[in-house]
Amino acid sequence: MSKGLLSEQMGAMALVDELRHRRMEVEEHLDLPRREAEVAERIRAYYKGQGIDCDDALVAQGVREFFRHRLVFEAPAMTLWQRFLGRLISSTAFRCWMLFMLAFAVMFGMSFGVSFYHGFKRGFAQAVAPAAQPVVVVAPPAGGNVPAVVTGAQAEKNEARFEQLRSRMLAMPLSEGDLQRGQLEFATQSMYLPRGGQPLEQAFAKLQAMLAFIEPELQLYVANVPGLPTGVEVCPEPNSCEGKGWFIFLKAFDAQGRSVDFITPTSRYSGPTPAVVAGVEVSEAQYQRIKQAKLDNVRIDRERMGSSPAFSSRMEFGDRALDKYRTITQERLATVKVLDSF
Repeated sequence: MSKGLLSEQMGAMALVDELRHRRMEVEEHLDLPRREAEVAERIRAYYKGQGIDCDDALVAQGVREFFRHRLVFEAPAMTLWQRFLGRLISSTAFRCWMLFMLAFAVMFGMSFGVSFYHGFKRGFAQAVAPAAQPVVVVAPPAGGNVPAVVTGAQAEKNEARFEQLRSRMLAMPLSEGDLQRGQLEFATQSMYLPRGGQPLEQAFAKLQAMLAFIEPELQLYVANVPGLPTGVEVCPEPNSCEGKGWFIFLKAFDAQGRSVDFITPTSRYSGPTPAVVAGVEVSEAQYQRIKQAKLDNVRIDRERMGSSPAFSSRMEFGDRALDKYRTITQERLATVKVLDSF
């Protein structure tokens, strides 16, 4: 208890001493008669020591003049522009003009806002009006017989085009497996011949892409396509990692260096949007090697992974892919669990 009281006493005494010293300094500076006398005495002693004759009254007068103006604030002289602005702001006419301009700005803003609102409302009503029009339903012809979409010369033209593609495939020295798959694909796409229009064009595009992949000898390179991954590590099922695999995406090029779209058994492509790249399953070591090469160099420049012989859909990779490799497409990535990609 006594220790606590002593510490409090010492703390309070320190504060009192500080206040006392501050007060002494203030009193010293504010005791002008004493300060004037001390300064005057030092000046007289200085002149006397230098052998200069100086009247005491003159010294006292100079000291008084100095202390009289020592603590007086003197504002700097204003420039012509500052004096003009000061008089302008202090004038009544200027204040009235400012109030008028403020009122004008408020009225202009309100008027512009109302005009903008009505214009936006009119534009919105005009844009929505067509959607509100009643839908006119055209009744089918009497008897319920809908006319064929393609008839006459157009139907013959489509059939001739279809037979031309089919004859082109039959003229190729294909293996038995490729020939059976090709005939099955032609039989599937022939169902669009009576319909015509966009479905038939998509069927033709798919058949042409299939022949373009099978016919020439192709070189398969690691893909460098903006927006598409070069490799992925995936689990086939979203909730299970059984059968996890590592895949490298490839691009196919013919002898002239032109890109050729893939047709693979697992490809899900539809008509005019062929598979630009296809993924082939590789070992984890191969996947990590290509990934590190891309991380080091930002991209993979023309690294060859394999080839596809002429008149064949088979892809050959040697030891660069698994013996019984699986393939994957970009669309398939949406239905699997992707663990890593680069």
